[in-house]
Amino acid sequence: PGTVERGFFVKGSDLVAQIGGGSKLVSRTGEVTLDARNSRDPEFCSTLPCATDPDLAFRWTCELPDGSACRESAGQRGELAIPRLGATAVDLSKVDTAGAPSLTFTVAVTKGGRRAAASLDFPLSDGAVLDVGLSLSYLVREDEVPVRGGALTVVLGTDLLLAEPADLSTPTGDEVYKWSIEGPGLSAGDARLSDPGTLPFGTDGPSLQMSLVASPPLLQLGGRYTLALSVTRGSVTGTATLALAVNMPPSPGACAAPLRAGEMLSAVFVVECSNWIDDDLPLEYSFFSGMANASDASGTPRSYSSSHGVQLAVAGVWHRWAVIHDSLGASTTSPKLEIQVADIGGGRRQGGGNATRAQNPEEARAGRIGEVCGDMASLGESVALM
Repeated sequence: PGTVERGFFVKGSDLVAQIGGGSKLVSRTGEVTLDARNSRDPEFCSTLPCATDPDLAFRWTCELPDGSACRESAGQRGELAIPRLGATAVDLSKVDTAGAPSLTFTVAVTKGGRRAAASLDFPLSDGAVLDVGLSLSYLVREDEVPVRGGALTVVLGTDLLLAEPADLSTPTGDEVYKWSIEGPGLSAGDARLSDPGTLPFGTDGPSLQMSLVASPPLLQLGGRYTLALSVTRGSVTGTATLALAVNMPPSPGACAAPLRAGEMLSAVFVVECSNWIDDDLPLEYSFFSGMANASDASGTPRSYSSSHGVQLAVAGVWHRWAVIHDSLGASTTSPKLEIQVADIGGGRRQGGGNATRAQNPEEARAGRIGEVCGDMASLGESVALM
């Protein structure tokens, strides 16, 4: 007998900081609304919508392009103080913008010893501005609400997105809308931007629907894109932009099968996966088995277990593989592992010692199947059978 000890360090999940509405054009004499209420602790709430987390604390700061802090335009011209709330508003007419072209607002979200931050730039206009933000929501995910502002992460092959104006007061029907997308792999006049399979309603309506299921995909894995909206009413225009990050699937791990050949109904063929990493944890695994010459396969539900064993009930060449999923839905399929499954052998000697009773092959096979099934019954449900 011996003793093995292992030490574990459990780290709290990273907080998610997010500012809603996107980066939008604002008037120097107008008001800017700051909303970070979609920020969250994944341990308190993993997906939106979330109840209010009373332990989250917010701290807002404002900076000019040169990195200096924003100051009040009157009185002692002290550093701009912004209420420490999840959502608040700032009257820019009381801020000394010093002729700067933009302001950057940052929110720091804290909980205990954990911290996350998000920033948005707000371009400034000397004239009148149409107040418009951006709202982006999932159309194909359940239990989701519009996610506004910040770097939204999307998944290729899965997401169907709907972008709409936010904060646009009393639309008259006379507004002119123009949407655009910029980033890696996209150029002016790209044919995919006029493909109804990708953008079913085009780029000139009050909303933009974008399919990330279409092939070839509009966006690239790991790419960072900017979704922009311009709304004009008469001679007044408002603009807003939203950052999109395309999720990378789990990588660069491997899956292996320690046993690649064995007897049907007896050998346990295990697939073990290791060294898979992803920013969006936890990872889940599903395992699949199918005859090499067949088009169908059987799979397991997702679970946190990175290994799975199965006894196979048909002789022949089989394939086993795994699909690794991150918490946002991106997945990677491992290479198929070839398994050689032999037909079941003859029965055990009967009568003890050297005494044997002659059996024809079918009787021997049937007897051996009975023995194996009896052994399996004693195992309970610790091993799957396919």
